[in-house]
Amino acid sequence: MRPGCVFTMISKPPNEIRFDDIERLLEIGRSEDRTIEYKLRTPGSQESDKLKLLLKPVCSFANTDGGDLVVGVTEEGGTLKEIVGLDLTDFDQLQLTLEQMIQFGIEPQLRGINFQFVPLPNGRMVLVIRTPKSWTPPHRVKSNGRFYGRSSAGCFELDITQIRQAFLLSETTAERIRQFHNDRIANLLTGSRTKLLVGEKVALHVIPLSGFASNKWLPVSAYILMKDRLRPARSTDWRTSLNLEGMLVVAGLGEDGSATAYTQFFREGIIENVRAYGSKEDGGLTIPSKSYEQELLQNFQTAINCLKDLNFQPPAFVFLTIISAKGWKLGLSVQRQVENGSAIPFDRDVISIPGTELESFEADQVEIMKPLFDVVWNAAGFPSSINFDDQNAWIHQ
Repeated sequence: MRPGCVFTMISKPPNEIRFDDIERLLEIGRSEDRTIEYKLRTPGSQESDKLKLLLKPVCSFANTDGGDLVVGVTEEGGTLKEIVGLDLTDFDQLQLTLEQMIQFGIEPQLRGINFQFVPLPNGRMVLVIRTPKSWTPPHRVKSNGRFYGRSSAGCFELDITQIRQAFLLSETTAERIRQFHNDRIANLLTGSRTKLLVGEKVALHVIPLSGFASNKWLPVSAYILMKDRLRPARSTDWRTSLNLEGMLVVAGLGEDGSATAYTQFFREGIIENVRAYGSKEDGGLTIPSKSYEQELLQNFQTAINCLKDLNFQPPAFVFLTIISAKGWKLGLSVQRQVENGSAIPFDRDVISIPGTELESFEADQVEIMKPLFDVVWNAAGFPSSINFDDQNAWIHQ
Protein backbone atom coordinates (compact mmCIF):
# COMPACT_ATOMS: atom_id res chain seq x y z
CA MET A 1 0.00 0.00 0.00
CA ARG A 2 1.35 3.42 -0.90
CA PRO A 3 2.47 5.46 2.15
CA GLY A 4 0.07 8.15 3.20
CA CYS A 5 -2.95 6.64 1.40
CA VAL A 6 -6.20 6.40 3.30
CA PHE A 7 -8.45 3.59 2.08
CA THR A 8 -12.06 2.75 2.69
CA MET A 9 -13.93 -0.40 1.78
CA ILE A 10 -14.28 -1.16 -1.94
CA SER A 11 -15.77 2.09 -3.22
CA LYS A 12 -18.77 0.61 -5.02
CA PRO A 13 -22.15 -0.76 -4.02
CA PRO A 14 -21.76 -4.53 -3.54
CA ASN A 15 -23.85 -5.43 -6.59
CA GLU A 16 -21.53 -3.38 -8.82
CA ILE A 17 -18.26 -4.99 -7.70
CA ARG A 18 -16.48 -6.75 -10.59
CA PHE A 19 -13.24 -8.67 -11.11
CA ASP A 20 -11.47 -5.43 -12.09
CA ASP A 21 -12.19 -4.04 -8.62
CA ILE A 22 -10.64 -7.07 -6.93
CA GLU A 23 -7.68 -6.95 -9.33
CA ARG A 24 -7.19 -3.30 -8.48
CA LEU A 25 -6.69 -4.23 -4.81
CA LEU A 26 -3.83 -6.50 -5.93
CA GLU A 27 -2.29 -3.85 -8.19
CA ILE A 28 -2.13 -1.18 -5.50
CA GLY A 29 -0.93 -3.58 -2.83
CA ARG A 30 -3.95 -2.98 -0.61
CA SER A 31 -3.28 -4.30 2.88
CA GLU A 32 -5.77 -5.40 5.51
CA ASP A 33 -6.82 -2.40 7.54
CA ARG A 34 -9.76 -0.74 9.21
CA THR A 35 -12.24 -1.58 6.43
CA ILE A 36 -10.95 -4.64 4.58
CA GLU A 37 -9.79 -8.16 5.43
CA TYR A 38 -8.79 -11.16 3.27
CA LYS A 39 -9.56 -14.86 3.64
CA LEU A 40 -8.76 -17.81 1.40
CA ARG A 41 -11.82 -19.89 2.25
CA THR A 42 -15.18 -19.89 3.97
CA PRO A 43 -15.53 -21.46 7.44
CA GLY A 44 -16.45 -25.04 8.18
CA SER A 45 -18.57 -26.23 11.08
CA GLN A 46 -15.93 -25.85 13.81
CA GLU A 47 -16.51 -22.90 16.15
CA SER A 48 -12.85 -21.86 15.92
CA ASP A 49 -13.19 -21.84 12.13
CA LYS A 50 -16.31 -19.68 12.24
CA LEU A 51 -14.64 -17.26 14.66
CA LYS A 52 -11.44 -16.75 12.68
CA LEU A 53 -12.81 -16.76 9.15
CA LEU A 54 -16.16 -15.00 9.59
CA LEU A 55 -17.52 -13.86 12.95
CA LYS A 56 -14.50 -11.99 14.26
CA PRO A 57 -13.96 -9.81 11.16
CA VAL A 58 -17.70 -9.20 10.61
CA CYS A 59 -18.19 -8.22 14.27
CA SER A 60 -15.19 -5.88 14.15
CA PHE A 61 -16.45 -4.17 10.99
CA ALA A 62 -19.90 -3.63 12.52
CA ASN A 63 -18.44 -2.12 15.69
CA THR A 64 -16.23 0.31 13.77
CA ASP A 65 -16.85 1.78 10.31
CA GLY A 66 -18.14 -1.18 8.34
CA GLY A 67 -16.03 -3.03 5.81
CA ASP A 68 -15.50 -5.76 3.23
CA LEU A 69 -14.45 -9.34 3.94
CA VAL A 70 -12.94 -10.58 0.67
CA VAL A 71 -12.98 -14.39 0.49
CA GLY A 72 -11.09 -16.45 -2.10
CA VAL A 73 -7.75 -14.62 -1.99
CA THR A 74 -4.41 -15.14 -0.29
CA GLU A 75 -2.46 -12.57 1.69
CA GLU A 76 1.09 -12.25 2.92
CA GLY A 77 1.78 -10.06 5.91
CA GLY A 78 -1.74 -8.69 5.54
CA THR A 79 -1.19 -7.59 1.91
CA LEU A 80 -3.22 -9.17 -0.89
CA LYS A 81 -0.98 -11.65 -2.73
CA GLU A 82 -3.09 -13.74 -5.12
CA ILE A 83 -6.68 -13.92 -6.37
CA VAL A 84 -7.46 -17.63 -6.23
CA GLY A 85 -11.24 -17.80 -6.08
CA LEU A 86 -13.70 -20.28 -4.59
CA ASP A 87 -14.83 -23.35 -6.51
CA LEU A 88 -18.58 -22.95 -6.03
CA THR A 89 -21.69 -24.54 -7.50
CA ASP A 90 -24.43 -23.72 -5.00
CA PHE A 91 -24.16 -19.98 -4.25
CA ASP A 92 -27.55 -19.74 -2.56
CA GLN A 93 -26.77 -22.52 -0.09
CA LEU A 94 -23.40 -21.02 0.83
CA GLN A 95 -24.94 -17.60 1.39
CA LEU A 96 -27.71 -19.10 3.52
CA THR A 97 -25.16 -21.01 5.62
CA LEU A 98 -23.03 -17.91 6.20
CA GLU A 99 -26.06 -15.75 6.96
CA GLN A 100 -27.15 -18.24 9.62
CA MET A 101 -23.65 -18.33 11.12
CA ILE A 102 -23.72 -14.55 11.47
CA GLN A 103 -27.32 -14.45 12.69
CA PHE A 104 -26.76 -17.00 15.45
CA GLY A 105 -23.11 -16.18 16.12
CA ILE A 106 -23.22 -12.43 16.82
CA GLU A 107 -25.40 -10.50 19.28
CA PRO A 108 -27.28 -8.23 19.04
CA GLN A 109 -28.12 -9.43 15.55
CA LEU A 110 -26.61 -7.51 12.66
CA ARG A 111 -28.64 -6.12 9.80
CA GLY A 112 -27.85 -5.25 6.21
CA ILE A 113 -25.06 -7.78 5.60
CA ASN A 114 -24.58 -8.06 1.83
CA PHE A 115 -23.08 -10.98 -0.10
CA GLN A 116 -21.67 -10.44 -3.59
CA PHE A 117 -20.22 -13.29 -5.69
CA VAL A 118 -17.71 -11.92 -8.19
CA PRO A 119 -16.88 -14.16 -11.21
CA LEU A 120 -13.19 -14.60 -12.08
CA PRO A 121 -11.63 -15.34 -15.50
CA ASN A 122 -10.66 -18.81 -14.20
CA GLY A 123 -14.31 -19.73 -13.66
CA ARG A 124 -14.13 -19.46 -9.89
CA MET A 125 -15.69 -16.85 -7.59
CA VAL A 126 -14.52 -14.31 -5.07
CA LEU A 127 -17.04 -13.61 -2.34
CA VAL A 128 -17.28 -10.09 -0.91
CA ILE A 129 -19.18 -9.90 2.37
CA ARG A 130 -19.99 -6.29 3.14
CA THR A 131 -20.86 -5.38 6.71
CA PRO A 132 -22.30 -1.89 7.25
CA LYS A 133 -21.36 0.17 10.27
CA SER A 134 -23.79 -0.62 13.09
CA TRP A 135 -25.51 2.31 14.76
CA THR A 136 -26.55 0.17 17.73
CA PRO A 137 -23.18 -1.08 18.99
CA PRO A 138 -21.46 -2.86 20.53
CA HIS A 139 -21.87 -6.38 19.12
CA ARG A 140 -20.09 -9.43 20.42
CA VAL A 141 -19.34 -12.97 19.29
CA LYS A 142 -21.54 -15.35 21.26
CA SER A 143 -19.11 -18.28 21.38
CA ASN A 144 -16.46 -16.39 23.36
CA GLY A 145 -18.41 -13.36 24.60
CA ARG A 146 -15.84 -10.94 23.20
CA PHE A 147 -16.27 -7.59 21.46
CA TYR A 148 -14.08 -6.67 18.50
CA GLY A 149 -13.16 -3.42 16.77
CA ARG A 150 -10.77 -2.38 14.03
CA SER A 151 -7.87 -0.02 13.50
CA SER A 152 -5.49 0.60 10.60
CA ALA A 153 -3.65 -2.52 11.74
CA GLY A 154 -6.76 -4.72 11.52
CA CYS A 155 -8.94 -6.45 14.09
CA PHE A 156 -8.48 -6.13 17.86
CA GLU A 157 -10.46 -6.95 21.01
CA LEU A 158 -12.22 -4.01 22.67
CA ASP A 159 -11.22 -3.26 26.26
CA ILE A 160 -13.63 -2.37 29.05
CA THR A 161 -13.40 1.38 28.44
CA GLN A 162 -14.07 0.99 24.71
CA ILE A 163 -17.03 -1.31 25.37
CA ARG A 164 -18.51 1.18 27.84
CA GLN A 165 -18.09 4.01 25.32
CA ALA A 166 -19.85 1.98 22.63
CA PHE A 167 -22.82 1.29 24.90
CA LEU A 168 -23.06 4.96 25.83
CA LEU A 169 -22.99 5.95 22.15
CA SER A 170 -25.85 3.58 21.37
CA GLU A 171 -27.96 4.85 24.28
CA THR A 172 -27.23 8.46 23.40
CA THR A 173 -28.27 7.93 19.78
CA ALA A 174 -31.59 6.37 20.80
CA GLU A 175 -32.29 9.23 23.20
CA ARG A 176 -31.42 11.81 20.55
CA ILE A 177 -33.89 10.22 18.14
CA ARG A 178 -36.67 10.34 20.75
CA GLN A 179 -35.82 13.95 21.57
CA PHE A 180 -35.77 14.94 17.90
CA HIS A 181 -39.23 13.43 17.40
CA ASN A 182 -40.59 15.13 20.53
CA ASP A 183 -39.20 18.49 19.40
CA ARG A 184 -40.85 18.15 15.99
CA ILE A 185 -44.22 17.33 17.55
CA ALA A 186 -43.88 20.29 19.93
CA ASN A 187 -43.18 22.47 16.91
CA LEU A 188 -46.39 21.30 15.25
CA LEU A 189 -48.39 21.87 18.42
CA THR A 190 -47.20 25.43 18.85
CA GLY A 191 -47.34 26.33 15.16
CA SER A 192 -45.11 25.07 12.39
CA ARG A 193 -43.34 27.51 10.11
CA THR A 194 -45.45 25.92 7.39
CA LYS A 195 -48.97 27.30 7.73
CA LEU A 196 -51.36 24.33 7.79
CA LEU A 197 -55.11 24.38 7.83
CA VAL A 198 -56.52 24.52 11.35
CA GLY A 199 -57.47 21.09 12.64
CA GLU A 200 -56.07 17.70 13.34
CA LYS A 201 -52.63 16.90 11.92
CA VAL A 202 -51.19 13.47 11.14
CA ALA A 203 -47.38 13.30 11.19
CA LEU A 204 -45.24 10.47 9.82
CA HIS A 205 -41.52 10.46 10.57
CA VAL A 206 -39.04 8.09 8.96
CA ILE A 207 -35.62 8.43 10.60
CA PRO A 208 -32.70 6.43 9.13
CA LEU A 209 -30.33 5.62 11.94
CA SER A 210 -27.23 5.84 9.76
CA GLY A 211 -28.01 9.41 8.72
CA PHE A 212 -29.10 10.56 12.15
CA ALA A 213 -26.18 9.13 14.10
CA SER A 214 -23.42 10.05 11.67
CA ASN A 215 -24.14 13.81 11.74
CA LYS A 216 -23.22 13.93 8.04
CA TRP A 217 -25.21 16.05 5.64
CA LEU A 218 -26.23 15.05 2.16
CA PRO A 219 -25.19 17.42 -0.63
CA VAL A 220 -28.05 19.64 -1.73
CA SER A 221 -27.84 18.22 -5.25
CA ALA A 222 -28.73 14.76 -3.96
CA TYR A 223 -32.08 15.59 -2.42
CA ILE A 224 -33.08 18.17 -5.00
CA LEU A 225 -33.35 15.21 -7.38
CA MET A 226 -36.07 13.85 -5.06
CA LYS A 227 -38.19 17.02 -4.98
CA ASP A 228 -41.07 15.78 -7.15
CA ARG A 229 -41.01 12.29 -5.69
CA LEU A 230 -41.30 13.63 -2.15
CA ARG A 231 -44.57 15.45 -2.73
CA PRO A 232 -47.28 14.35 -0.26
CA ALA A 233 -49.62 11.59 -1.42
CA ARG A 234 -52.56 12.61 -3.62
CA SER A 235 -51.08 16.05 -4.28
CA THR A 236 -51.99 17.73 -7.55
CA ASP A 237 -50.16 20.97 -6.88
CA TRP A 238 -47.04 21.53 -4.84
CA ARG A 239 -44.15 23.93 -4.32
CA THR A 240 -40.57 23.05 -3.44
CA SER A 241 -38.09 25.27 -1.64
CA LEU A 242 -34.77 24.87 0.13
CA ASN A 243 -34.62 25.80 3.80
CA LEU A 244 -32.26 25.63 6.76
CA GLU A 245 -33.18 22.02 7.54
CA GLY A 246 -32.98 20.79 3.95
CA MET A 247 -35.88 20.87 1.51
CA LEU A 248 -39.60 21.54 1.95
CA VAL A 249 -42.33 20.31 -0.40
CA VAL A 250 -45.69 22.01 0.30
CA ALA A 251 -49.00 20.85 -1.24
CA GLY A 252 -52.63 22.04 -1.40
CA LEU A 253 -51.78 25.73 -1.39
CA GLY A 254 -54.57 28.18 -0.59
CA GLU A 255 -54.89 31.84 -1.50
CA ASP A 256 -53.84 32.82 2.02
CA GLY A 257 -50.66 30.75 1.78
CA SER A 258 -52.05 27.88 3.84
CA ALA A 259 -51.39 24.26 2.91
CA THR A 260 -53.02 20.89 3.46
CA ALA A 261 -49.80 18.85 3.59
CA TYR A 262 -46.04 19.04 3.39
CA THR A 263 -42.93 16.88 3.32
CA GLN A 264 -39.78 18.14 5.03
CA PHE A 265 -36.61 16.40 3.90
CA PHE A 266 -33.79 16.93 6.39
CA ARG A 267 -30.15 17.06 5.32
CA GLU A 268 -29.45 13.96 7.43
CA GLY A 269 -32.00 11.93 5.46
CA ILE A 270 -34.90 12.24 7.93
CA ILE A 271 -38.29 12.55 6.25
CA GLU A 272 -41.23 14.28 7.94
CA ASN A 273 -44.65 14.12 6.30
CA VAL A 274 -47.57 16.06 7.78
CA ARG A 275 -51.19 16.20 6.62
CA ALA A 276 -53.84 18.52 8.11
CA TYR A 277 -57.56 17.76 8.23
CA GLY A 278 -59.66 20.87 8.58
CA SER A 279 -63.06 19.76 7.27
CA LYS A 280 -66.22 18.77 9.12
CA GLU A 281 -68.42 15.83 8.29
CA ASP A 282 -71.92 15.37 9.72
CA GLY A 283 -71.33 18.33 12.02
CA GLY A 284 -68.35 16.71 13.73
CA LEU A 285 -64.57 16.86 13.51
CA THR A 286 -63.54 13.77 11.60
CA ILE A 287 -60.56 12.28 9.85
CA PRO A 288 -61.38 10.02 6.86
CA SER A 289 -60.50 6.66 8.34
CA LYS A 290 -59.76 4.93 5.05
CA SER A 291 -58.08 7.53 2.85
CA TYR A 292 -55.74 8.70 5.61
CA GLU A 293 -54.33 5.18 5.95
CA GLN A 294 -53.96 4.90 2.19
CA GLU A 295 -52.06 8.18 2.10
CA LEU A 296 -49.78 7.11 4.96
CA LEU A 297 -48.96 3.83 3.21
CA GLN A 298 -48.06 5.74 0.06
CA ASN A 299 -45.99 8.36 1.92
CA PHE A 300 -44.17 5.64 3.84
CA GLN A 301 -43.24 3.74 0.68
CA THR A 302 -42.15 6.96 -1.04
CA ALA A 303 -39.86 7.77 1.88
CA ILE A 304 -38.29 4.30 1.87
CA ASN A 305 -37.73 4.35 -1.88
CA CYS A 306 -36.01 7.73 -1.65
CA LEU A 307 -33.75 6.56 1.19
CA LYS A 308 -32.77 3.48 -0.80
CA ASP A 309 -31.96 5.59 -3.87
CA LEU A 310 -29.85 7.90 -1.71
CA ASN A 311 -27.90 4.83 -0.47
CA PHE A 312 -29.05 4.98 3.16
CA GLN A 313 -28.83 1.71 5.05
CA PRO A 314 -31.33 0.30 7.53
CA PRO A 315 -32.33 0.31 10.29
CA ALA A 316 -34.74 3.23 10.44
CA PHE A 317 -37.32 4.31 13.00
CA VAL A 318 -40.91 5.05 12.01
CA PHE A 319 -43.18 7.26 14.11
CA LEU A 320 -46.87 8.02 13.62
CA THR A 321 -48.37 10.87 15.65
CA ILE A 322 -51.76 12.58 15.63
CA ILE A 323 -51.62 16.19 16.82
CA SER A 324 -54.43 18.47 18.06
CA ALA A 325 -56.56 15.33 18.13
CA LYS A 326 -58.84 15.98 21.11
CA GLY A 327 -62.50 15.95 20.09
CA TRP A 328 -61.77 14.54 16.65
CA LYS A 329 -62.75 11.02 15.59
CA LEU A 330 -62.27 8.55 12.77
CA GLY A 331 -64.95 9.08 10.15
CA LEU A 332 -66.87 5.99 8.97
CA SER A 333 -69.52 5.68 6.29
CA VAL A 334 -73.07 4.86 7.37
CA GLN A 335 -72.65 1.31 6.13
CA ARG A 336 -69.44 0.82 8.09
CA GLN A 337 -70.99 2.29 11.22
CA VAL A 338 -73.82 -0.24 10.93
CA GLU A 339 -71.30 -3.06 10.48
CA ASN A 340 -68.68 -1.98 13.00
CA GLY A 341 -70.18 0.70 15.25
CA SER A 342 -69.23 4.35 15.62
CA ALA A 343 -65.80 5.64 16.60
CA ILE A 344 -65.46 7.51 19.87
CA PRO A 345 -63.76 10.94 19.82
CA PHE A 346 -60.09 11.09 20.79
CA ASP A 347 -59.67 12.17 24.41
CA ARG A 348 -56.27 13.89 24.21
CA ASP A 349 -54.42 16.42 22.12
CA VAL A 350 -51.52 14.19 21.12
CA ILE A 351 -51.78 10.52 20.21
CA SER A 352 -48.14 9.52 20.23
CA ILE A 353 -47.49 5.96 19.13
CA PRO A 354 -44.18 4.33 20.17
CA GLY A 355 -41.77 4.23 17.24
CA THR A 356 -41.26 0.98 15.40
CA GLU A 357 -37.88 -0.17 14.10
CA LEU A 358 -37.59 -0.92 10.41
CA GLU A 359 -34.91 -3.59 10.02
CA SER A 360 -35.04 -3.82 6.23
CA PHE A 361 -35.99 -1.39 3.48
CA GLU A 362 -37.54 -4.35 1.67
CA ALA A 363 -40.07 -4.94 4.47
CA ASP A 364 -43.75 -5.00 3.54
CA GLN A 365 -45.31 -1.57 4.11
CA VAL A 366 -48.47 -3.00 5.66
CA GLU A 367 -46.44 -5.15 8.06
CA ILE A 368 -44.73 -2.00 9.33
CA MET A 369 -47.63 0.46 9.29
CA LYS A 370 -50.66 -1.60 10.31
CA PRO A 371 -49.59 -2.01 13.97
CA LEU A 372 -49.38 1.79 14.15
CA PHE A 373 -52.81 2.13 12.55
CA ASP A 374 -54.21 -0.36 15.07
CA VAL A 375 -53.15 1.83 18.00
CA VAL A 376 -55.05 4.78 16.52
CA TRP A 377 -58.13 2.56 16.17
CA ASN A 378 -57.67 1.45 19.78
CA ALA A 379 -57.89 5.13 20.78
CA ALA A 380 -61.14 5.27 18.78
CA GLY A 381 -62.62 2.27 20.61
CA PHE A 382 -61.81 -0.52 18.12
CA PRO A 383 -59.52 -3.55 18.55
CA SER A 384 -57.75 -2.92 15.22
CA SER A 385 -58.05 -1.15 11.88
CA ILE A 386 -61.22 -2.18 10.06
CA ASN A 387 -59.54 -1.47 6.73
CA PHE A 388 -57.69 -4.80 6.77
CA ASP A 389 -58.88 -8.40 6.98
CA ASP A 390 -57.44 -11.13 9.24
CA GLN A 391 -54.60 -11.71 6.75
CA ASN A 392 -53.69 -7.99 6.76
CA ALA A 393 -55.01 -7.59 3.23
CA TRP A 394 -56.63 -4.26 2.34
CA ILE A 395 -60.43 -4.39 2.26
CA HIS A 396 -61.70 -2.74 -0.92
CA GLN A 397 -65.13 -1.31 -0.19
